[in-house]
Amino acid sequence: ILYDISNLINSAYGRQILFAMLSNCSTFISNMYGAIRFVEAVLNNYADEREFGHDMAYIFWTFIGLFKMAAITLSCETTQRECKVLLNHIQKLLLTEDLHRNSMYQLKLFCKQVTRNKIELTLNGICVLNLSLMYKIIGISTAYIIVFMQVH
Repeated sequence: ILYDISNLINSAYGRQILFAMLSNCSTFISNMYGAIRFVEAVLNNYADEREFGHDMAYIFWTFIGLFKMAAITLSCETTQRECKVLLNHIQKLLLTEDLHRNSMYQLKLFCKQVTRNKIELTLNGICVLNLSLMYKIIGISTAYIIVFMQVH
């Protein structure tokens, strides 16, 4: 049942989450680039005071974009982690000797199902949503920003 639920979530929301992550990534990169350009202008004393509020918005929206990506990936990571916790609890129950034989059999079957059918929330089947994806996105964004800074 848990595997079916994760498949339903992936089929219903996978495409929307994919587009949300792509949108977040592109806005994160552009806002981060603007924020770095602003900090560079302040450090080199050629920042325009009339544009200060506009430029500070880059920093604000950079953190908002980072927070949105973290919220999406962390919630999916937590779901996957809870599945592992559930599996550990089932295995602890199986180690107790005071279970009825039928209950023990049902727990073993459920344990096999949870082990075989891992719950993974994906971006429309392209990649698994977890914290390592967020780290990769931040790394790629940093690489893009470095290239933009060198070109500009």
